[in-house]
Amino acid sequence: MTDLAPTPLALPGKPRADQVTRQVRADLSSWDFQPHLVSVLASGDPASRVYVDSKARQAKRLGVRFTVRDLGPQATQEKLHATLHALSDRK
Repeated sequence: MTDLAPTPLALPGKPRADQVTRQVRADLSSWDFQPHLVSVLASGDPASRVYVDSKARQAKRLGVRFTVRDLGPQATQEKLHATLHALSDRK
């Protein structure tokens, strides 16, 4: 019996990611304003902090302003909604 399994193909992810990052930076530089990403953290979960820190690093690589609003693990639903509404109303 012959083995018909496909041969694995290596996909060079890092070079492609670098290419996409360069293209996004170039596209963003043509805008007449600087994007500002805000992450609202309402948890004491370490994995959430890792995720937010990862977003901060990527924003820096892209030249996007990034701010974290850490409401703490005791944040109420009302405080979270108020924060999100305040951010949505900003121009």
